[in-house]
Formats: sequence, structure tokens, C-alpha cells
Amino acid sequence: MPLGGFRGGCYKDHRPSTFRVNDVALLPLVVFALLQGAVVLLPLSAPAHGTLASLLTSWPTPGPAFDIAVSLGTLAAVLVYCRDDVRAIASGAWRKMRRRRSVGGRVEAALRLAGCLVLGAMPLSLAIVAAPALGWSPGPLTLPVLGWSSVGIALALWAADSLNMTVKRVEHLSWTDALVIGAVVALAVFPGAGRGALAIGAARFLGCERRAALRFSALISIPLLGLVGSVAMARLIADGAPVAPAPFLLAGAVAFAGGWAALEILTRWLRRHTYAPFVLYQVGVGAAALGVAYGLPFARDALTRLV
Repeated sequence: MPLGGFRGGCYKDHRPSTFRVNDVALLPLVVFALLQGAVVLLPLSAPAHGTLASLLTSWPTPGPAFDIAVSLGTLAAVLVYCRDDVRAIASGAWRKMRRRRSVGGRVEAALRLAGCLVLGAMPLSLAIVAAPALGWSPGPLTLPVLGWSSVGIALALWAADSLNMTVKRVEHLSWTDALVIGAVVALAVFPGAGRGALAIGAARFLGCERRAALRFSALISIPLLGLVGSVAMARLIADGAPVAPAPFLLAGAVAFAGGWAALEILTRWLRRHTYAPFVLYQVGVGAAALGVAYGLPFARDALTRLV
């Protein structure tokens, strides 16, 4: 999708609109912020939903300033959700640096978790950094790619959620487990692959409890969101485009609210239920996208209703 009609990467719609913030159309801003702030943390595909929103509404996709705002907002939501883990890791690292000798079991567990997060985030981080340097681009997210990837990842999540044991918590993950999850998450560099769905599916394949899989997925998103925001900031500085403060702050606030609500609601849902609704939804979206791509009748209406 073209990036024209943006100011500093925030959507600027020249069509008449009643709801505007600093000459930036409010509805596209809120919709894209919710999609990228909430969906990226769920077992769904945020790139796919952003592409579908652009396709169904004719809105251009946002640029680097928007990406920075949404990354910061979503990062804040994850930090609030994972505050106990973040506090334990920070406290453990501080105690380890001060004492420089063996510490208690809780501190060692927190530092071990920090190592798992580094290993889980490292493969995708390397891919994000290395891809531009190597001149590699994943290419556009076309409807056939979107459809097949949505269906494939949804079915893989169903298999992981239904056919594997549920015995591990985050504290039970080994460094090898974290590296395996990270390798699977690195597939998010390809079009249509959702980072949250990949992380949760890989954790479930390794035997993590459902809420533990969500928790670890949220934790490894902390360094990844920071990296995505940094890459977007580098692009923005290179472009030299001005940033409108009000849309920037609004996008960040919407992403924060959407991300925090998504994590809290899904955590409560998983106390007694499975990931089945997300599997069914993703299969429906993928099938409808394939129907539109291959010209099947009524497929576009079905896709509009689903999304």
C-alpha cells in the first residue's frame, strides 16, 4: 500500500471528515492503533489485519511515526501486564551486580528467565537487523499469501493447543526451549505471519500451559517492540518528516489501552477455555481472503463481516 497522505507517518486523509485531530483523520488512526496494539499480542496476525483494513477501507497503511507511537504504547501495556516479572528481573540483575557472588534461588530464577527472553527474542531481532543489510525484503503481503498463512498458522496453533501436554510454566522453560520458540517467532519476518500466534503456538508445542504460553509471548515482545520502535525511529530521522504531537500521543494511548485490555481479557478467558475461538476466526479470515483472491462470489462480504 502507498504511504502517501501521511504527515510524519500518521495517517492524513484529505477527504471530508467530521472527526479529526490536527488535520489527521481520527477513525483510521484509532483503527490501525487498535489493530497493531492489540492484535500483535494475541494469537492472530497483526500484519494481516492491517492489510485487510486497508483493503476494505481504502486507507493507506501508516508510516514510521505511527509505528513508533504504537510500539511505545504496546510496550507500555506489556510492561504493566508483566510488571511482576520485569520487577523480578531488574531486582535480580541489580543484586547480582552488587554482590558478584551466588544469590538466592528467586534471583537465579529471575536471571534465568531474563536469559530465556534474550534467546527467545534474538533470532527475530537478528533477522530484522540483518535483512536490510543483506538487501532482502519479504515482499508485499498479497491476499493469497495472507489467506494461506492465516489458515496454516491457525491449524498449527490448533494442533499445538489440542494435542500436546500442558505441564510447563514459564519458570520450567529451558534455554533450549526459549531458543526453539525464538526460531519459530523468527518466521514473523515473512508476510502474514503473526508474532504472537507463532510464539504461543511454539510454547504450547513444548508443553507450556495456555496462560504460561501467553505470558512468555508477552515477555519476549518487550525487546522486540523496543527494536521495532528503534528501527521506525531511524527511518523517521532519515526521512526528516515532522511529527504532529496530538495524533502521535493518541495512537500511543489507543495502542496501550488495546494491548493491555487484550492481554487481561485473554488471560481470564484462558483460565477455563482454549485458543479455539482464535483458530476458528483465523481460519475464517484466511478462507475469506482466499475466496476474494480467487474470485469466489460473496467472499468479500464474508471477509468484511469477519474483520
